Amino acid sequence: MSPRFKTYLVALLLLPAGLLMADNNGYHYRRDLGSLSSGWYKIGLPDSLFGKTNTDLSDIRIYGVTEHGDTSPVPYIIDVATGSENEVNAPFKIINPTHNATGYNYTFAVATQQTINRIELHFEEQNFDWKVNLSGSQDLQHWQPVVENYRIVAIKNQLTDYGFTTLLFPDAKYRYYRVQIPAATQPNLLNAKVFLKILKPGFYNDYWCSATNMQVLNKGKTMVVDLTLHQPEPVSYLKIQVGDSIDYERPFVLEYLTDSLKTEKGWVYNYSNLTEGVLSSVEPNEFKFGKRLCQRLRLTVQNGDNPGLTIKSFVVKGYVYSLYARVAQPANCYMLYGNKIASTPDYDLSKFQNKIPDSTRQITPGGEEVLASVPAKQIHPLLENKAWLWGIMACIILLLGLFTFKMMAGVGNSEQNQ
Repeated sequence: MSPRFKTYLVALLLLPAGLLMADNNGYHYRRDLGSLSSGWYKIGLPDSLFGKTNTDLSDIRIYGVTEHGDTSPVPYIIDVATGSENEVNAPFKIINPTHNATGYNYTFAVATQQTINRIELHFEEQNFDWKVNLSGSQDLQHWQPVVENYRIVAIKNQLTDYGFTTLLFPDAKYRYYRVQIPAATQPNLLNAKVFLKILKPGFYNDYWCSATNMQVLNKGKTMVVDLTLHQPEPVSYLKIQVGDSIDYERPFVLEYLTDSLKTEKGWVYNYSNLTEGVLSSVEPNEFKFGKRLCQRLRLTVQNGDNPGLTIKSFVVKGYVYSLYARVAQPANCYMLYGNKIASTPDYDLSKFQNKIPDSTRQITPGGEEVLASVPAKQIHPLLENKAWLWGIMACIILLLGLFTFKMMAGVGNSEQNQ
């Protein structure tokens, strides 16, 4: 076989593999942001984007194309509407603890008259269930009700260690506060905290979800519910609506699907912990946790020896994501994403977030465009099209046949010459 023929044959055999190895490391998706003048813009990120970007959104880029055809990056920062919480403590002391037929009274004298909306109580007792009353006064003579029949609970056993002992009430501004506890024996109040909690609410997107599977295991002691979202979303909130009117405290664990593997015995699903807590009839079953991109959740509730709970519905939410971008000069701008090897950009803008103006122009990205650099749709037809495969095989067989014929003819000529 001649060296040239060997070269042609090897190249022909490796042709499909070479096409399969072809890879473009560019961006796979693009959205048009329109023609923008110079200035600041707030760009809302659509939900369908999250399943196609890196989990930390490091691959998002914005580019502007000027009328002269010059292309330049548009710096941005990512804003997540998580809200905020701040606490302002109010110095106080406990005065005149008393006891009467209605229970035990603890009076809190606030050092400076300031607004509060929380009183956090800590008791030596580990198991109790009390309905307390809170009143306010300016002179210790005339008392005004603040909250009545407010339930505080503590439970500690082999299954759970749960307590809800913080009084929540509308903003109040009294000199004195009196907590009345209808207990049969004197509560051992260890310490307390009086403060104002300032809440800046976050903003959420509601995500559609459905309970795709529910199991009762361990003879009813454990309930497992699988939740499936329509698409991958950055989940950070779960509300569980329980239909039972009985009192209950049930520990739970919420997990998210990390990966799956198909084996001979079926699919194996791997989950990681997202959050854990206690379902309780005392307080709203609303739970917030760190942002996590996921599509499948698993809720495991420990019933112990109690009857299982009836869960009516689930509410799944995620914080609203936006970009604050600064356009330097008028340009047609585009947002690109879908690049697995891209790293987080380093913009000077990230160091001067306090200079972003309060009022910015808001824009909504256009529809998603799949760029020509997406390799999947270009590679698979070549390998799956039978005409290509039969053609390649026919060429190989023809070349091998010609090579064999030449070899046989050469052998025949050698025998005749002998």
